[in-house]
Amino acid sequence: MVAHCFGATTFTMALLAGLQGVRSAVISQTSAHVVVPAITRLKTGIHLPWLLDELGVKSLTAYVDKNADWKAKLLDHALRLYPIAADEECRSPVCHRITFLYALLYEHAQLNQATHLALHELFQFASIRAFEHIALIANKGHLVAFDGAEGTWIIWIAWRFPSPSFTAPRTPASCRRARR
Repeated sequence: MVAHCFGATTFTMALLAGLQGVRSAVISQTSAHVVVPAITRLKTGIHLPWLLDELGVKSLTAYVDKNADWKAKLLDHALRLYPIAADEECRSPVCHRITFLYALLYEHAQLNQATHLALHELFQFASIRAFEHIALIANKGHLVAFDGAEGTWIIWIAWRFPSPSFTAPRTPASCRRARR
């Protein structure tokens, strides 16, 4: 199994819940000890996923429709103001949506034109409920159930992943969190 980013977190949760039949796995980017960028902490801190849910937004997509309604066009205009690194500036509303939804995932200098034009096909609909769960995990800094329950996960993490070298977290902050 190869699992990346919050797919890796989801896979880790399945393992901790008793998923059987997995002989080996590569888990990259994040797993049980979540460290998110400052902008993600801001979005989760102001409860953005729950706000969007209350506004009736059930999912978001990277796809941009030229004939979109006024709300989608307003979102695209607002996302032009979303902070990104100067060397990653891009005029594509698809890139703006991807960065808003998931953070900066790629370096534009590493993408060829065909890949850049096809990004909307790689990032389909994203459920706001999934973002609500991700926000809970990000705010806690470790795995929690969708309802916020965390006791079971903490016990399983300590038992199944006793060493930070097993989970192989990449960032120094996640390494420090894993060692606690």
